Amino acid sequence: KSVDTESADGQRKNWVEGVGEGRLDEDNLSLYLRFSEGAEEDVDWKADGFVDLTKHSIPARVYGSDLASVEATTSSVDEGEEGKVRLLYDLVYPDGAPREQATGVVVEALRGGGLDVGMLHDDARLAASRRRCTVEMWYKLPRAHLMTDEIVLARRSLFYEDNDDASKLCMPDEKHNTLWELAVLPTGLLELRTGAGSVATSAMYIAEGNGDNDGSDASNGLVLWEREDGGGGWNHVCLVFSSQSHSSIMESSASILMNGVVVVSSATISVNPFGSEVENQDLNRDDIEDAMEKTVLIFGIGPPIGFRMTELRVWACQRSVEDVRLMMYEYLRDAEIKKKLKVNIRRGAKKSIGGGGRRGGGLLPPPVTYKRSLVLAPPLTARSSPVKRSVSATDANNELEDVKNTDFMLSFANFGEDVVAEEAQVLTKQNNVVDPGLYSIEAKDAPGFATSEDGADEKGQTLIGAINYNNSNSASAEGSTRSRNSQENGGEEVELSKDMDEQT
Repeated sequence: KSVDTESADGQRKNWVEGVGEGRLDEDNLSLYLRFSEGAEEDVDWKADGFVDLTKHSIPARVYGSDLASVEATTSSVDEGEEGKVRLLYDLVYPDGAPREQATGVVVEALRGGGLDVGMLHDDARLAASRRRCTVEMWYKLPRAHLMTDEIVLARRSLFYEDNDDASKLCMPDEKHNTLWELAVLPTGLLELRTGAGSVATSAMYIAEGNGDNDGSDASNGLVLWEREDGGGGWNHVCLVFSSQSHSSIMESSASILMNGVVVVSSATISVNPFGSEVENQDLNRDDIEDAMEKTVLIFGIGPPIGFRMTELRVWACQRSVEDVRLMMYEYLRDAEIKKKLKVNIRRGAKKSIGGGGRRGGGLLPPPVTYKRSLVLAPPLTARSSPVKRSVSATDANNELEDVKNTDFMLSFANFGEDVVAEEAQVLTKQNNVVDPGLYSIEAKDAPGFATSEDGADEKGQTLIGAINYNNSNSASAEGSTRSRNSQENGGEEVELSKDMDEQT
């Protein structure tokens, strides 16, 4: 996020907020390159450059790409895991590069941007947190006799070219517009120098016994060379700047760690954007702002044969020795691949729950659940004057067969004996049957069918009713028929009484 600070800080416009203000060191990461593009066949890194993995996403261009290749790392740094962590690759110069050819990885450090850190800042708003910086990288050197010239590991220079061509700044012997640079000398020493004339080398601390002094080359201020068998030669370097304890904006403290060992400790250096010809006291803040409007940070200038570099990091903070040692072999959080969460949002879904209607959003209404319910007709009531008619035995039997063959009988196949018995009791009371044992009620395939105990052909039948369901949840009960045998006037005659009740 950038902010226009013209009203508060004069010329400071469009500065990125929060640089150097993170609570954790990884929140202050300003540049992170792992050259992971080497694992992607469809990426043309020679033309498009490399991707900065931090939130700043600063593009990195490669000069001398025709001499370089990208290969899987041979360092001891965690190479990552495919699909989870971006794989670590090395930028390699198999045959080195001529001194007159521009080489290196270039990233822009605009004034007020994410990489404008470490020096030439006052204690004003947005600038005070930028007064510290840490630069880290891994690099591999060939055998000692193959390195006849120095190699510039890192350099920061003023960039005045209008055509955006930084090739002149990518040549090892071109020192103009240089703010500072860190080089490996053919002697195996590290040397930090500024355009204002300050120099600090690892040789300054050999005699004094600084560092861990464990007998290794690093503890003596010397780099590691490749062995005769082709192994070794990998070195880790860490350069730390801090101007917080200096009253002059032009001064800074610098420390160098080689493979986790301090070889230069808090050396005071002078950094002047106009070189050593201009005295510091003759400069004001406006002059510095104009000069620092655009700078570039370059890695790997003038590589020798077989030179490799990888895991480039720039922090907007002062890293402690313990933290550097702890994480120099590990990948950082920004190397982890973030999985994108896809959320399908309905277009026009603006209303809250209960907004009404399908169009316009809200949650869908719950599905309608239909429940089967059983509705029985109310009990039959006795009529004071039932309608009676007399028919012959043959007609009665035919009429009973017609009723028995209807679907009303099958619709009650799931009714049990309790329902049949209850209905029989009602019919007995209504018809004033004196002898309840005259008829026996059994649960047959067609319930409600009654026969006389003596097995005679005369049959009585009770039709209980039927219930039909439809989508409106209505039910109807139709038909309640009762019969009995009687003897009248010495002849055989069947009386059938039929009551029909229709209920809805």
